[in-house]
Parts: sequence; structure tokens; C-alpha cells
Amino acid sequence: MTSSEIECPAADAAAPQPIKGWIVLVAPILGTVIFAVLGIIAVIVYAVKTGDMNANAFRDLLSQSPYAYYIGTGVSGLFYVCLLFSAWLLLPKRGPASLASYFAPVSFGALATGALSAVAMALFVGPALYAATNYFHLDLKPTTSEMMLVPKNVAELITVLVFGALIAPLVEEVYFRGLFLRWLRKWMWVVFAIAINSLAFAGLHFRFISHAGLGGIVVTAALMIPGVVLAILAVRTKSLWPGVLAHGVYNGLLLALSFISPDAG
Repeated sequence: MTSSEIECPAADAAAPQPIKGWIVLVAPILGTVIFAVLGIIAVIVYAVKTGDMNANAFRDLLSQSPYAYYIGTGVSGLFYVCLLFSAWLLLPKRGPASLASYFAPVSFGALATGALSAVAMALFVGPALYAATNYFHLDLKPTTSEMMLVPKNVAELITVLVFGALIAPLVEEVYFRGLFLRWLRKWMWVVFAIAINSLAFAGLHFRFISHAGLGGIVVTAALMIPGVVLAILAVRTKSLWPGVLAHGVYNGLLLALSFISPDAG
């Protein structure tokens, strides 16, 4: 038996392995439950300290605080952290199906490709939505909830960048281009896996609900473009690092634009 024959089984065992389908479904549910439990604990602590058992009073206190923007962004970030924690809990802690297996080291060129892809996506998607709004008269203006995320000063910009360009991209890449895409590729040709993955990514942003009619369909279709690019990066590089970087730079550019020109959308 040659040395290459001895090494091959080890190499196969070390290769990234697909996950069980139930984890794809349970991970976001478990994350939501953990987040809800933390919220209940926060309300109980508030009630014990103030003697006010009204959960709405606690919510109003947070929303009317001068730090409401930071609190709201922090709560959103905590939700994403709960999702990531749930994925870590459900996955093996070591080996080719662990969370670490999604983050194989990559070259500088792969990271540069991710960053350049983000710039290209921003340069394409932004003008496309602008044209749809101004030349085809589609209602793609930001909703009230979306406008609440627009930073009004540098401190708010830094805060939302931590959430929108660091935490959210990391967690979304782990779920969509990590857990979900790896599971899809177990069952189908990679082209179909990428198509379904990007459609789910775009659909679960629920822009087709927040923007009614044709406008919602256009925004959802626009979100599929980053979904496809990020999935291709994950497949080609066999790592989530380029996609995390691309996703973060893309979100960061959009958030910075919203700060510089709040009415650009």
C-alpha cells in the first residue's frame, strides 16, 4: 500500500461534510427562542427593580430613551448573535461538519475578489433601483422601519456599521451560504442549489411585503443578485471568509451612502 493510498481516506474525512436537514430548520427557531427568553428575563428584571409588571412600559422606556437608536441596533445585533449561537450548539464542535469547517483559510486574492465583488454589486444594484424608482416610477422608497436604521450622526453610523457590516453579514453567511447551501448541494446540482439559496435569501428579507406590488418584486429580485454572487464565492473558495467580507463591504457601502445622502433611496 502506497503512502498516497494511506493519506486519501484521511483527506476525505477532513473534507467539509453536509449537515442534516433538520439543523437548517431548527437553528433559526432555537435562536429565536433563546432571544425571546433573554427578552423575558430583561422584562422580569425591569419589573423586579421598578415594581411595574407591564411589559409595554418596558418597551416604551426603551423606545423613548435618548439612546433608542443604539438600543434598537444592539437588540438587533443580539438577535443575530443568538442565531449564530444556536448554529454552534447544533453543529459538531470539531471535525468536517463543525462551524469551523465553514471558515477554511483563503488567499489574499480570494479576499480581494470578495471585496471587489461587493463594490461591483453596489455599483450595479444601487443605480438599478434608482432607475426603477425614477424612470419606471416604482415605489421603492425606504419604509418607516428602514428609515429608522439610517444613522444621523457619526456615532450612530459606527454603531450601525458594527451591526450591519460585521455581525449581520457573518451570521447570514453562516446560515445561507454555510448551513443551507451545504445542505442543498447534498441533494442537487450546484446551479440549482445556488438559485434556491439566493431566492430564499432574498425572500426572507420580506421586501415583497414591506414594498407592495411590483416594487416589492423588484427589490426582492435585486436582493437575489448579492445572494448569487455570495453563493458563488462560497462554492469557488470553499470558505465563507470571502463572502463575509463581500457582504460586509456591500452593506457598509449602502449604510454609508444612507448616512451621506438619506434621501438617496
